[in-house]
Amino acid sequence: MVIKQKKKNMNIIKAENINFGYKKELLLKNFNISIDEGEIVGIIGPNGAGKSTILKILSGYLKAQSGTVRILGKNIAHIADLERANIIGTVPQNIFTTMPYTVREIVEMGRYTKISKFVNLSKKDNDKIDDVLKELDINNLANSIFSNLSGGEKQRSIIAAALAQEPKILLLDEPTSQLDMGHAVSLMKKLNYLQTYKNISIVIISHDIQLLANYVNRIILIDNGNIVKDGSSKDILQKKVIEKVYKCEVEIIKSKNEKFIILPK
Repeated sequence: MVIKQKKKNMNIIKAENINFGYKKELLLKNFNISIDEGEIVGIIGPNGAGKSTILKILSGYLKAQSGTVRILGKNIAHIADLERANIIGTVPQNIFTTMPYTVREIVEMGRYTKISKFVNLSKKDNDKIDDVLKELDINNLANSIFSNLSGGEKQRSIIAAALAQEPKILLLDEPTSQLDMGHAVSLMKKLNYLQTYKNISIVIISHDIQLLANYVNRIILIDNGNIVKDGSSKDILQKKVIEKVYKCEVEIIKSKNEKFIILPK
């Protein structure tokens, strides 16, 4: 079920006049984006469009060459790393570690943004960790070595670590790319719950346009570092728009229960 658009709140993320490039070529030029408090937004676009770069800049992982990113009204450049980690939970596409951490230890790392790393986890902390392990269906993997897991299991572990942070903002880069259909739908429903009942602001990058379209309030379509279109799923999923950006023919069907089906021709 698609969550209805909420009444607009304050901008929890606002990026203005962002310029960023690799070497001498600008990928983002005077790029602007804003995310409202309690909003769930999907970012889509072809490979190389700049989606992951945008997410890294919003998270503070990359620094824009010029322009300003504000989180809760505060310039991200003036937010200390620990404070930023307490506000923003980030799920990148790929996570590698050579250390033999267990799944539970990976999830615990997310929880340490809430407390000093020199303090033992409390019952409340451990209960939260138990909850997210169960919610992501990895409680049976708690003592397994993270590096030995399948791609989907690793992905769910990293998402669990982000949820253990209890952040105000969640930034997810292809969070369902290695999940089977059941776990992908379960995750999207969980994100909808967090947005609706916890007022968490969520930004998701995904190549799965169909899945995204059925679970977010708003979609931003990006190509060549520019916003092509920004609006509801109904606004974005227009045959001519999708075909022009993705350079392929598609059939877009809207079912009776308001679900979108996208079929390449």
